Amino acid sequence: MQQVIIALCVFFGALGLFVTGYNRVSAGIMRLVGPWFRNRLGERTATQSQAFMTGLGAGAGSGVMSPVVSLVSLLDNGAVEIKHRFWVLLGINLGATFVYWLLALAGFRLGAVVPALALIALSLPLPLHHRLGRSILPDLLFGLALLILGIDFMSGRTTILPNPDFRYLFETLDLVALGVAAPAFGVLLGVALSALIRSSVGTTVAAMSLLIRGWLPFDVAAGIVLGANVGAALSSVRAASALNVDARRTAMSYLAISLAACIWAALLVSPLVLLSEMAVTGTGHTSLATQLALFSTVVHFLNPFLLLPMQRLIGRLVERITAVTGTNTQHTRNFALTLLPESFPEALNANLFRLQSGLARMAELSYDILMIVINATQVGDDIELDTERVIAMRDEIKALESDIAIALTTTVQLSCSREQAEWIQQQQRTAQQLSLIADDCYKTIRLLFRSYQKNYRFHQESRDELFDFTSKILDFLKYNSDFLEGKIDKPDWAVANSMEERIDKGRDKLKQRVRKVLKKDDEVDIKAELVFIDIVSHLEHVGDRCLSIAESVRTTRSERTKLPGHKE
Repeated sequence: MQQVIIALCVFFGALGLFVTGYNRVSAGIMRLVGPWFRNRLGERTATQSQAFMTGLGAGAGSGVMSPVVSLVSLLDNGAVEIKHRFWVLLGINLGATFVYWLLALAGFRLGAVVPALALIALSLPLPLHHRLGRSILPDLLFGLALLILGIDFMSGRTTILPNPDFRYLFETLDLVALGVAAPAFGVLLGVALSALIRSSVGTTVAAMSLLIRGWLPFDVAAGIVLGANVGAALSSVRAASALNVDARRTAMSYLAISLAACIWAALLVSPLVLLSEMAVTGTGHTSLATQLALFSTVVHFLNPFLLLPMQRLIGRLVERITAVTGTNTQHTRNFALTLLPESFPEALNANLFRLQSGLARMAELSYDILMIVINATQVGDDIELDTERVIAMRDEIKALESDIAIALTTTVQLSCSREQAEWIQQQQRTAQQLSLIADDCYKTIRLLFRSYQKNYRFHQESRDELFDFTSKILDFLKYNSDFLEGKIDKPDWAVANSMEERIDKGRDKLKQRVRKVLKKDDEVDIKAELVFIDIVSHLEHVGDRCLSIAESVRTTRSERTKLPGHKE
């Protein structure tokens, strides 16, 4: 029994090696196919077949989890609106079986420990020659090496310990005697393992390896393959639990699709297994792994046809499960910046989109604060209450800035592309500028409140002039807020620059007006006019911050420029 436990520890250690390597490869490939995937998702005229082919391509390129998490994060950020998400998800499942075929035909055929070590040696010096962001090539090489080593150790091709006698374990579990219940036992194993390691591909390769080593019968291994997608879907539901309703419904739809495939395939497992064994004969490593790959392909090829009549029923069921309540809406006043754990595939890109939502919330609050300020320029009796509201909203902006800064500090240390690194820098600068805008608005309303308390008398036209000046700044802030919320792809620098020029002209005009009043009006309240100049200066700083945000976006080739609808 001790020998069995040691062998299982070695096996699962090798599985961890494979999953680590595969996640690196999958993330690298997703960087390449991600822009194409997002652009295809954004095509509003796409048909069901085109949506299916989009999912098929993404799944074939990087498996299941990366495209699903990417899709969920795009929907949460409002970057895309998908009409046929059901068919995209079906395509992802079928496309991922291409990865199973590739691993079965190549990974289990070639003994490649020496080439794997050579790939690691090649990958080590490559990051040293890249200035900003990490190159995809070293991640692909290093990930591929770990992937190969994991398969070699799991399949027993590279022997670490003698293959133990598992008859005791089989007699204890009595897997053969389970009969029709054996696939159900395999499904439960597959769901648990896939949810634990967050990788349906890793779970499938584990099933292939267990089958090849004779540790499990074929029908149990087939059940593990069926449960793998359900476990991955549970992980996606967990990832989307704190996101908006579209993201949650997409994750829940994926769970429904995977669960339906698992149920009907488990009921028909005997003919499906027989078909796989008849189509691919032999008992060698490659043959057994290919039989499982074929089994999975047949299931996900038939699944769209079987679920077609149930599409609307599944949609209504998902909508009922994820119904929006008063405390579970897409936009709430108490915004929660919830990020995905780094261990999730495509977590980096998903979190950058989530952080963009945090910036959009900061911009929304900044706009609301400036709206309060523009009303306070009329210096009414509610100015004390307005000041308290500004302080509370400023504190919320400061808290968001702190959360975003901590997240970005962690994120920049991860493996990222040049575009992602630049996007991180742009988000850092934007968060700082929005926080400074909140400070300027706070200083402005404090001066207005002080003027009210001391009964300062500004010149006659001051209220109208301040209102008009602040309106120009409000328009500029709204322009930047629309970009951060995804309503426009990228601010036009010429438009931003013209807005800043209007603000500068307005500032000069107001300051000249004060100088004239000070010279010609003997009864002028000098303290009031000096406070007026300070108010204008603080408001002008808000315009300067808006220009800085537009400038950072203009000079950054971020991942956002690759979103659907963007035009260079």
